[in-house]
Amino acid sequence: MDNIQEIKSRLDIVDVLTGYIRLTPAGPANFKAVCPFHNEKTPSFMVSREKQIWKCFGCGKGGSIFDFIMEMEGVEFKDALRILAGKAGVELKKQDPQIASQRNKILDCLDMASRFFHQVLLNHDIAKGAREYLKNRGIDDMTINEFKIGFAPDSWDSLYKALRKKGVYANDIEKAGLIIKKQSGNDYYDRFRNRIMFPIRDINGNVSAFSGRILGSAIENPENSIIQSSKTPTGDAVELKMRQQGSTALSLSGKAEGLLNPHVQPAKYINSPQTMVYDKSRMMYAFDKAKMEIKKKDFAVIVEGQMDAIACHKAGYKNIIATSGTALTAEHVKIIKRYTNNIALCFDHDEAGMNAARRAVDIGLESEMNVKIIKITGAKDPDECIKKNPSDWEKAVEGAENFIEYYFQEVFSKFDDSLVDGKKRIAKNLLPLLKKISDKVEQTHYLQKLASGINVGEDILRESLGKVKTVSSPGKKKEARTIEKEDKDIKAVERIVALSLIYLENFPFVIKRMQPELISSPKLNFLYKELVIYYTDNAQNLVKLGKFDIEQFVKSINSPGYEKSDLERYLSELWMYGEKEVLDYKEAGESIGSQRIKIELESSISRLKEKRNKKRMIELQMEIRKAEEAGDIGKIESLSREVSRIMGEMREIK
Repeated sequence: MDNIQEIKSRLDIVDVLTGYIRLTPAGPANFKAVCPFHNEKTPSFMVSREKQIWKCFGCGKGGSIFDFIMEMEGVEFKDALRILAGKAGVELKKQDPQIASQRNKILDCLDMASRFFHQVLLNHDIAKGAREYLKNRGIDDMTINEFKIGFAPDSWDSLYKALRKKGVYANDIEKAGLIIKKQSGNDYYDRFRNRIMFPIRDINGNVSAFSGRILGSAIENPENSIIQSSKTPTGDAVELKMRQQGSTALSLSGKAEGLLNPHVQPAKYINSPQTMVYDKSRMMYAFDKAKMEIKKKDFAVIVEGQMDAIACHKAGYKNIIATSGTALTAEHVKIIKRYTNNIALCFDHDEAGMNAARRAVDIGLESEMNVKIIKITGAKDPDECIKKNPSDWEKAVEGAENFIEYYFQEVFSKFDDSLVDGKKRIAKNLLPLLKKISDKVEQTHYLQKLASGINVGEDILRESLGKVKTVSSPGKKKEARTIEKEDKDIKAVERIVALSLIYLENFPFVIKRMQPELISSPKLNFLYKELVIYYTDNAQNLVKLGKFDIEQFVKSINSPGYEKSDLERYLSELWMYGEKEVLDYKEAGESIGSQRIKIELESSISRLKEKRNKKRMIELQMEIRKAEEAGDIGKIESLSREVSRIMGEMREIK
């Protein structure tokens, strides 16, 4: 038995999902809930204990316990596997021992470094200045412990020596991005020195990198021979503390940044380099702590720095994450989108901050996010705002402006709208933003607002708007609309099949009325044809049994191009869909039975046929027009006969 099967055999899907959402019984074998992945009032999220699957018939998401954890936790399969293995008590068998071993060494090394820095901050005289600094910034001991804030001593090799004494190889420490090799010789020096250390964790809470804030002035010249202060911990004292806490031995990987110029003022903040476990374009500070609150509130607030994020969390605002010194990326937004479609940006109110916000807005809109801008007054950042008055921060978040409103104010305050040049600059800045608004009513509203603001005709601005180039192609929306229509048709067929499986006595009626050519989905078309054959061959037994055996059916068919396990799961989801429809009728107080279902089926099939016929009539009219232009009498007569046939069928349906 492999890892996946062993986990599935030990865990019940209902027990796992109950840890995340509130499930209520829905019939003898199923459960239902309000879907956690989209906004809804009426539960459309179903769970089958018998089949160990879940499916939301509102947003379409579904699958196994692994799919649920991937969606709920916002992780990839390997991480979902690790999470569920922990719940099931299954020891994972490494599929690539070399890579897994290297990754674990790196994570171990980082975890040990985090414990080292944290213990130095808590217990050593060398960190007195750091403790005072944090105290003055309003960071108490509870917050220091929650975020495991630490301190890197003003020493060239205290961390290096501490990790080496624990048996960690220099190569692994270097790959973790914690040390840098000297230009001369084979010695190393610590990357972070005399800095307050903020561990950056991945989505599962593993320490993956650090951000270090300089404390005071540090002379950074690693080539000089420097004697370590007697007050600087060598690693022994910290090691003892770590042992007492049961520290594991983990590590990180990364490239050495190279030597710092001794004549250059050290940066206020430095971050770990890119490593095997740290990708700055994907990780955000405090995301591991904020993700479930973001999902719960359906709203994420993005700030610029760690201190801002920490201050917010300390004050009770838990849906806050920080970009941590890097620009917001498409990958960041992709990960956030797993939890919410709504983000608010709070960046510095200067030229650089405004540009960063503008880029972030563009990235958010490309991912179809709802983007707002938080504007704080009387303080330079969220940290300062909260210190002065936490309610001011709360009001600023609640009053977050639509990004368009924000930029209107900013652009109009920047340029003189009484001058021709000012009008041109205002229009040049705002028209590209208006172009991004997909809703035409909203776009027209802001176009009128711009026209009024600069006293220029709306028609002139609309002409200019049409010339603004956008990234998405004109055919994209048309394609999306076509797919949406096809999806609706497929869903209608799925409902017909689902109800037919629950009320088998109506299946002969469906076979007679619904031809396979009505079904555009290749997989569903294939399944329907096989179901017709299977029912025709086994009708007597199926009626006698009174229940359709999905597993037996899937075993009996040849399925070139389709995995049988995939077909079985798909049919099981359809079965749940049918049961949900029946349950909805009963909960609405409506009588339900074979005859009522037959009426529903007839109505659904008629609508499918009507849509197909209307589409074909349009095609025929175009073909007749072409035949007339070509003078092809024979083809005109043939097409006209088909028109008559379809019109007769349409009258029959009515």
